[in-house]
Amino acid sequence: MEREQGIEAVGHRFLQVAAVAILASAGALGVGRVFQGTAAPLKLVAAALLSVGVAALLRRRGPILAVLGSAAGLVLTLSILVFPDTLYGILPTARTFSEIGRSIHQVSEQARIQVAPSPPLPPLLLAAMTAVWAASFASHALAVRSGSPLLAVLPPAALLAFADIVLDDGARPQLAALFLVGALAVLFLDGLRRVGQWGPMHPWSSSGRRRLTTPTATRGARRLALVALGAALLLPGVLPGYQHAGLLKIDTGPVSSSPIINPLVSVTASLHSQKPITLFLVQSDRPSYWRWMSLDQFDGTSWSVSDLDDSRGAIIHANIEMPRTGLESLAPFTKTDLVHQTITILQPAGPWLPMVYHPDSVSIGPSSVRYDQYNVSASPLVGAQPGLQYTAVSTVVEPTRKQLEAVTPKMLANPEFTPEEQLPQTPQTSELRAIARQQTAGITNPFLRILAIQQWLQTKGGFHYDQKVSGKYDVKTLVNFLQSTKRGFCQQFATAMAVLVRALGYPARVATGFTTGTYDHQHHVYRVTTANAHTWVEVLFPGYGWIPFEPTPQRANPSITYENTPSPCLFGGCPGGGPGGGGAGGAGKTVTNREQFLEQNQNRPKPTKLRPPSPPRAVSRPTHWVAPALGILAALGLFLFLLVLPVLKIVGRRVRVARAGPPGELVLAEFSAFSGRAGDLGLARRPGETLREYRDRLRRTVRFSDGHLERLTSTVGRVAYSADPVSPQEAREAVAASRRAMREIRTSTPFAKRLVGLLKPGW
Repeated sequence: MEREQGIEAVGHRFLQVAAVAILASAGALGVGRVFQGTAAPLKLVAAALLSVGVAALLRRRGPILAVLGSAAGLVLTLSILVFPDTLYGILPTARTFSEIGRSIHQVSEQARIQVAPSPPLPPLLLAAMTAVWAASFASHALAVRSGSPLLAVLPPAALLAFADIVLDDGARPQLAALFLVGALAVLFLDGLRRVGQWGPMHPWSSSGRRRLTTPTATRGARRLALVALGAALLLPGVLPGYQHAGLLKIDTGPVSSSPIINPLVSVTASLHSQKPITLFLVQSDRPSYWRWMSLDQFDGTSWSVSDLDDSRGAIIHANIEMPRTGLESLAPFTKTDLVHQTITILQPAGPWLPMVYHPDSVSIGPSSVRYDQYNVSASPLVGAQPGLQYTAVSTVVEPTRKQLEAVTPKMLANPEFTPEEQLPQTPQTSELRAIARQQTAGITNPFLRILAIQQWLQTKGGFHYDQKVSGKYDVKTLVNFLQSTKRGFCQQFATAMAVLVRALGYPARVATGFTTGTYDHQHHVYRVTTANAHTWVEVLFPGYGWIPFEPTPQRANPSITYENTPSPCLFGGCPGGGPGGGGAGGAGKTVTNREQFLEQNQNRPKPTKLRPPSPPRAVSRPTHWVAPALGILAALGLFLFLLVLPVLKIVGRRVRVARAGPPGELVLAEFSAFSGRAGDLGLARRPGETLREYRDRLRRTVRFSDGHLERLTSTVGRVAYSADPVSPQEAREAVAASRRAMREIRTSTPFAKRLVGLLKPGW
């Protein structure tokens, strides 16, 4: 008999843990919806299961020890799942705790600026994993420790509700089904536990096969659970307003307050903006294009890159040199210039940091960036929020025309360059190849052929800059653009040149970013707006790296030093020119782009070499209050826990007894309160333990007087197992006997154990 009861208890506890794990997994998957990809939801589910497992292992420990053990498990889980690069084996290091502290400071900013579904950035993933861990631990404590199954459903439900608030992606019946299965399982198993307190249910047959309980006892419950589950999943679909807009819309503000410019796709909208919005300010020792990233994959319809959000890039910490691509083996006697920049974001235009190509280092105070060395783009882990200020040091390679002319076709015929030379196989591609050969007829030198394409598009081919045309740049539109319309803006010109250069068999890609902007004399900064959104071309020259080319009329990149061309318009004042254009530089005068810039801006202070600025802070407001505030909140939370929990337990038990109706219910309510109070002192009734066995165990532990415990047990047995009702007088006597027996238990219990018992969860 004792062995069967032990098996029953173990099996019941296992089922309870499994039910809570299902419930916690539903909440974790709900929160996982706010992240892009599948890695983050899987990590959150793993954290939920680990939290429930830790809670189950610490079930018989005191609440303080259980919370401390769970906190240690959370730190280890965060280290492994969020910051694996900082571990020593599987153990956290000082760097791990440094990254955790840094991410905690960045959570509020990331939550404010990111739009769900967001990339799984470490600060946001840390916050989500902490919430899932706490909710899972709380759900287990409420379901198993406190025996409050309805309250145990609330933490996972809150996680699901949070995801529904920040997302608008339709219903999730699979998640709802998983949540309801977990909730019903928790309620059902708690009901079995309560029934089991009156005697063993023999969930194990003589043959050893497992049964939850006898069919007659649970058949109705199982049917009711299936009906409830089906109704919950199917009924909402027939109700009015299902999947319609909510009556209450929660929004973070107008979209126009934070313009978003995606590479290439939104350049059209940005340039068509009637009122340009200032995006960022640049203090730099030379004018330049402020580059975002490059796009190297063209499918005939659009340009793209395999890692648009830099999610696979390396994490580069402050003042750490970035990996270089194409600068490791510069040709001898190649001139380079070191450019220092301090950039302040006023309105985030995208997740990337604009800076001069090629960046050597980026410093955002104590924060880090995620850097993709192949398309040379950097994204701050704190997000490109308003007020963000950072410094960048870049190396600008300045080859001469003679040096680039020395690059031979054999040097460009490298199999490593093949991905940057590919074009889609379409009938229009053949026409584009014919146009490229036609415009470079009689020229054999690679650089001169590329330069001929640029000059044809920019000055010699009769092309016109026009923002009113469509933003399309597929191969069919390109052929029409090159042969007939000859009107477009930077998207069409950059795509046309990159495709024509690839048609010649040379590696080329499209770069996105911003033109120099307008110089602010008062503050000595370049002011860059949405009107400066721009795309240009980069061509790979072995020994010099990716060299910029500017095919768009009325534009000139100050970093280009190899070309002497009739002066295009620069920086405002071009007749009929668009934003970012400029006044005429003097007809017939031949100058380089940078010389023209300096000549046209001779009234400004001459650019001087700036000292490398000190690393700015990632945010302007101080953060020294965070640690004391967290300490105060922790102390307040501990105080409320120590004060509120005992009061809730005492008041809750008395309220349940006071609200009991007939004498029989009063007796059962009083006995439930008695077993709960005894459980606080380590004398709880065990699962499957009969009333007589429980009474005998208490008598072996505590010396009772006057038969109070016997009278209580006898009356409870009559109510539970006999058809004879008890009178109101007998019920009152049972209540009095319960109170006297409880006083005798407390008298024989040490004070420290009684004090700890007040803090033990349980109702």
